[in-house]
Amino acid sequence: MAQGLGSRDGTPAPVSLPEIPGYELLERLGEGGMGEVFLARQLSLDREVAVKLVRRELLAEEWFLERLEREARLLARLRHPHLVTVHDFLRLPDGTAAVVMELVEGGSLRDRLRASPNGLPLDEALTLIRQVAAALAAAHAEGVIHRDIKPENVLLDAAGQVRVTDFGMALSLAPGAPRLTRTGATLGTPGYLAPEQLSGADTDARTDLFALGVLLYEMLTGRLPLGSFEPPRTVRPEIPAQVDAAILRALKPNPADRPASLVAWQELLDGAVGRPPAPATTAAAFPRRTLLLGGLTAGLGGGLAWYFLRPRNPAATAAKPDDNAWQTLEWPADLAAATVSGSWRREGEAIVSGDAVCLLALANSLPATGELRLQFRRLGGSESVALFFRHPAGFGSAEVDGWSRHRSGVQSIDGRTTQGEDGFDFTAVPGQDHELLLELRPAEVQLRIDRGPTRIYPLQRRQLTVVSPWNWSPDATGPALALGSYQSPTRFERPQWRARATG
Repeated sequence: MAQGLGSRDGTPAPVSLPEIPGYELLERLGEGGMGEVFLARQLSLDREVAVKLVRRELLAEEWFLERLEREARLLARLRHPHLVTVHDFLRLPDGTAAVVMELVEGGSLRDRLRASPNGLPLDEALTLIRQVAAALAAAHAEGVIHRDIKPENVLLDAAGQVRVTDFGMALSLAPGAPRLTRTGATLGTPGYLAPEQLSGADTDARTDLFALGVLLYEMLTGRLPLGSFEPPRTVRPEIPAQVDAAILRALKPNPADRPASLVAWQELLDGAVGRPPAPATTAAAFPRRTLLLGGLTAGLGGGLAWYFLRPRNPAATAAKPDDNAWQTLEWPADLAAATVSGSWRREGEAIVSGDAVCLLALANSLPATGELRLQFRRLGGSESVALFFRHPAGFGSAEVDGWSRHRSGVQSIDGRTTQGEDGFDFTAVPGQDHELLLELRPAEVQLRIDRGPTRIYPLQRRQLTVVSPWNWSPDATGPALALGSYQSPTRFERPQWRARATG
């Protein structure tokens, strides 16, 4: 039979079903985290849909209703084969609200688990968990975390494919977005809650990752990992060792000890069963939205004259570096002296920019060719994160999520910025790790973000300049490499470099 947000629970339909303009409610399907769910017919299109009526007690404050409507609008824009589509949000005459969603034919993962109390077949469990992770990655890419992943919220359609639903407890990652609960309140389902939810601390995408670890543990063992639980492989020896390790990584109590994103975790899982990592999709490029700062070919070849690159082992100073190995670079010893503008501070082995226009010089000179890889995490704001570099064509920047329009790319080239055809759309998700890969060659620059496509910028007989909003025009005696964040506090991990021969 038809399913909405949950499986049919056998509850008899009430004598009088609620009335919703434009919809004919047919029967009660069940109950989700935020209210009752009904099978309904949309009169205008003559189709069956699922309608969730939000509990009246949750709508006592206007901000809650406004927030719920914003989230419904955001979710309605999501298009992913493993997400239930949101069709509409309705403010009803009696002051309540309803969310209209597509109807999914099938049961829930809970139904499937009840039929296999000792665990699902390994291949089936891994297939389903990858689909759940892909759906969440799509939501994360749009800045929304679920926070209530459990078997009841994972539907299985008629073909056995996953459809994740019930984002009623979702949290927007957008700066300043209000929460659906008061500070310190706990929401979600016991047994699937991450420790940070139980303590009322901040949550992010790694909160959903913890729930995925619980879900996969349960799918493979038939048990929940409560208290001092046994590793899943102890319960079920045929579980591959690396699958076991991936689950335990997701279940780390400290979010910082879990993989930084769903992409990273899926790679652990795929490697565990001998499968290549799934190619990044538009949705997965969220998940972590890891910036892969391509190859700094035009400036990082042979002699590496960067004042902040020092061997981790002093005794190895005289050794010839492996041309194919990534080398971790040191930050400037004196951050104050290297600061061009704004404020910068150390945080362990990372550095964090302030909320002004922040620029930090990293290198006085660059070798001829090479690659640079940089990981960063936006902590606030919604403007550019940039890597500035010197090139024979001038001094330009690799920009991420700039111009308040989510535009990225290399600028300015002959005065053209990423607002035009030289740019591309990419949104850095607050609280998510991103990876940027920048490759500098004598005649071109290549840029890649989060395993996305490589963008090639030919620079021969063209000029690079820094755009005016940064209010900075470095001359020939200035730095050859610098970091920047435009009114967006950002955490940067130490860059890595490797030499690459130019072709």
